[in-house]
Amino acid sequence: MKDYLKLHFIILLWGFTAISGKWLTLSALVVVLYRTVLAALGTGILIAWRGLKFSQLQPGIIWKLLLTGLLVAAHWACFFWSARVSNVSICLVGLAGTAFWTSIFEPLINRTGWKITELLLGLLMLGAMSLLAHFEPQYTLGLLLGLISGLAAALFTIFNGRFTASNPPLFITFFEMIGAAIFTAIFTYWFVYMGFEPLQYSPNINNNEYAWYTDAANLFFLAIICTVYAYATSVELLRRIPAFVVNLSVNLEPVYGIVLAAFIFEEWYMLSIEFYICASLIISAVLVHPFLANWEQKWRKTN
Repeated sequence: MKDYLKLHFIILLWGFTAISGKWLTLSALVVVLYRTVLAALGTGILIAWRGLKFSQLQPGIIWKLLLTGLLVAAHWACFFWSARVSNVSICLVGLAGTAFWTSIFEPLINRTGWKITELLLGLLMLGAMSLLAHFEPQYTLGLLLGLISGLAAALFTIFNGRFTASNPPLFITFFEMIGAAIFTAIFTYWFVYMGFEPLQYSPNINNNEYAWYTDAANLFFLAIICTVYAYATSVELLRRIPAFVVNLSVNLEPVYGIVLAAFIFEEWYMLSIEFYICASLIISAVLVHPFLANWEQKWRKTN
C-alpha cells in the first residue's frame, strides 16, 4: 500500500509538470536541456552524498542508460511542445496513450505473452483518443505529440524495469539524465543549424517582468522535485510494481493535470463535452484495471 501511495503522489507531481512547462517562457527544447542538466547535477550530488560506488553498476550498462536518455529527452520535448501548441488538457490526454504502447511493447521486449486485459484497455484508450482527434481537430498536432511522448515514456519505463533488477535507481537516473542532456543539446544545435524558428534561451521579460523568478522556480520544480526525486523514486518502485501497472496508474496524470488546469487556466471553456467523455473512458480504464487483472489471473489458474 505504501508503494502505491508513493506512486500516486509522484503522479500528482507529474500532473503539474505540463502546467509548470506552460508557465515557462523558454522554448520547449531549452526547457528539456536545462532540466536534464540540472537533474544530472542534482542526482550526481545526491550519489556523492550517499557515498554510492560506480562498482555497484552492471558491466556495460552505462551505454544502455545513456541511450535510454534519448527516449527520456524525446518524451519531455514532445510533452512540453504538445502543451505549447494545444493546451495542458490535450497534452495530458495524449500522454495517456502510454498504457496502449506498454501493452504492445512490454511483451515484445520482455518476451512474455500478451495479456488480453491489457490489450483491451490499451485499445479502449487509443479509441478514446481517436474520437478526441475527430471532435477536436484543432488540437490534432498537440494530441499527436502527446502520443509520441507516451510512446517514449512507455519504452523507457519498460527498459528501466529491467535495469532496476541489478542497478541502483539513482545511477539509472544519473546516466539517463546525462544521455538526455547530450541528445537534447545535439538536437537543439541541429534545430538552430537548420534555421527553424528562433529558440528562447533566457526568460522573456517583455511578456512577464517576473520571468526570471518564475522560470527559475519552475525549472527547479521540474529538475529537482519532478526528476531527482520523482523520477528516481518511480524507477525504484519498478522493482516492486510491474511496468504496466505503473504506466496504467500514470494515466491518472491527465486527471490530476486536467483538474489543476481547469482551475488555473480555466480550460473548461476551451474544451467540448466530447473531450470529457473521452477523458472519462480513460479514467474508467484506470479504475477497472485491478478488477480485470484479478479476474484474468484467477481464470488462468482455473483453466
